[in-house]
Amino acid sequence: MSADITIRRADLTDMSDTLEWRNDQLTRQMFRDDSEVFPDDNEKWFRYAMKDDRRNIFISQFGDDKICMVRFDEFELSRFDVSINMNPSWRGKRLSKRVLADYIEFLRTFKTVELITAEVKNINIASKKIFIASGFVFVREDDEYCVYEKVVVS
Repeated sequence: MSADITIRRADLTDMSDTLEWRNDQLTRQMFRDDSEVFPDDNEKWFRYAMKDDRRNIFISQFGDDKICMVRFDEFELSRFDVSINMNPSWRGKRLSKRVLADYIEFLRTFKTVELITAEVKNINIASKKIFIASGFVFVREDDEYCVYEKVVVS
């Protein structure tokens, strides 16, 4: 892991920050559901997600500044879907590839990981480039989304 960026499990203190990032206009355009998320709904989701053993939510930080949230949902044993939500103030700093690799290594410290999939909106060129640069392979495309996969070798 990069020495100046730390990764930790998300906790309830991250709820308001991640809600703010999620409701950012550009972020909303890239999510499957682009509607605004309201605090009460976010709190219910966040509290439920924290208790779900198949959901792994992490936060990366530079000092006290939160950079990014990544969620790995285990859909089958050792197989995960990944979702990334970057703090809008940290966009454009070319950290996404680096923190994605760090997140995968962090997940592997306590979970067996064989496959990670990512579903990216076709219009999200930046994310598509990040996943390809991170060793993900294009699998398929439909009207609105591209799917990428990364086989994780132990």
